[in-house]
Amino acid sequence: YIANQTLVQRYISTRDEKQAARSVWLAGFMGVITSWLLIAVGTAIYGYYRAFPDRVNTQMERPDEIFPTFIVNEMPAGIAGLLIAAIFSAAMSSLDSAINSSSAVIVTDLHRRLRPPITERAYLRLSRVLTALLGLFGTGVALFLATFEIRSLFDKTMEFFGLFGGGLGGIFLLGILTTRASSSGVLIGFFASSVIQYFVKMHTPLHVFVYIFTGMASCYLIGYAASLVLPRERKSLDGLTVHTATSQSS
Repeated sequence: YIANQTLVQRYISTRDEKQAARSVWLAGFMGVITSWLLIAVGTAIYGYYRAFPDRVNTQMERPDEIFPTFIVNEMPAGIAGLLIAAIFSAAMSSLDSAINSSSAVIVTDLHRRLRPPITERAYLRLSRVLTALLGLFGTGVALFLATFEIRSLFDKTMEFFGLFGGGLGGIFLLGILTTRASSSGVLIGFFASSVIQYFVKMHTPLHVFVYIFTGMASCYLIGYAASLVLPRERKSLDGLTVHTATSQSS
């Protein structure tokens, strides 16, 4: 919620910091409610098919097929259509946020910093081209993943978040909680965390939900230690960390 560009772009569109903070808390609260609702839906479908085992489609190969099968076979036509439309709408909402944020990062953090400046109209044109290319790339990745024997897309998604999102969280914590973190130290921590995550996944019995913690902790600790050893650029941190936040407000 605090380091993902897809969500950050929503916070920075708010009127002030108080409203942004309220948005963070509301997102966390609604996330808990949404999770419980999804669990309730799964429990209800399990109870239904346990009561009517003869209606189970024995040709299903993956757990992810249960919910779509229930929608198509068990729900009234009008309600099923509305639910399918809602699912597609939610998917489009998530995808367009991810594509837009990726395009914004490439244009703002890479092109504007590393390339000669161009007009705002050219930046807009570039972002549109990137949006189209990222959409095609995402579609290609989805088609490629569809060829794998993935029993549960949710479990695989949580695994990806744990393996790659943990390092991102560690980078954020290094930036917000310390005044000693350096760019080189943070990069070392991130890549070292990636290696550690590989061994955690391949050689430990840890559950996928623990990956986010191991990634975050290893990135933070190694990044901080590397920053203590390596030289760093001296620049003002006013308002950028919890230790210097008062400097900005004063």
